[in-house]
Amino acid sequence: MEFSSMVTSYVGLLILASIIVYKKERGRLTL
Repeated sequence: MEFSSMVTSYVGLLILASIIVYKKERGRLTL
């Protein structure tokens, strides 16, 4: 696996996780 593709997939996972956490926190605040 190339280093650049590894970094890209890692950054993608970080963004996905932050979006999920943000939606959970916002939902908790809304409720």
